Amino acid sequence: MKYLFKLFVAGLLLLSCSTDRPEKDCETYAEAPDPDTTFINWSMVKGLNCSFGSIDKRYNKREVPDLTPVSDWKGAGWRGERLSVQIVLWSDKDIEQVEIEFTPFKSASGSKIDKSIAQAHFVRYVLTDEFANGCGYRKPENFSVSLSADILDNAECMEIKANTTQPVWLTFRIPATAEPGFYKGELFIYGRGEKKRKMNIS
Repeated sequence: MKYLFKLFVAGLLLLSCSTDRPEKDCETYAEAPDPDTTFINWSMVKGLNCSFGSIDKRYNKREVPDLTPVSDWKGAGWRGERLSVQIVLWSDKDIEQVEIEFTPFKSASGSKIDKSIAQAHFVRYVLTDEFANGCGYRKPENFSVSLSADILDNAECMEIKANTTQPVWLTFRIPATAEPGFYKGELFIYGRGEKKRKMNIS
């Protein structure tokens, strides 16, 4: 009986590690294959990872991002201003139905800003070539081609392929009517069969 009870508790703990979400169709257009076939070692990566990154960096889709995971971000802005930040997801295995969800933002004084001010856009990759000597007539075969992070997709969810990096661009539109203060909110990252990840925003 004690053994069965332990199994029951273990089962409950496993269930609590993942969060079931309503199934969604994450189908979207297929990105061009990466012309760079250089081997990248992903053996040190285990499962789905996430971190805040830099808005000034384009993260290579095939490379493991050079990031020490950071789960807290602080931003400051005026009423009516838009703030941006980038989070980076990477995984050594396929992750289906990856979703981003925000909570409302609350201040210590009790003021509240609706979560609708926050939006998440999955960053998509396009083919590009080197700028070289500038614009003008050029033979494509003379210029190296690569994948570059470029498009902000409005898809509600995305599938992350094994051994790839997926940036997500976040924007926050501060309402013109917002009460001044220090607000805190949370961002949750979901993936089918994955435990919920939490990141803090203030």
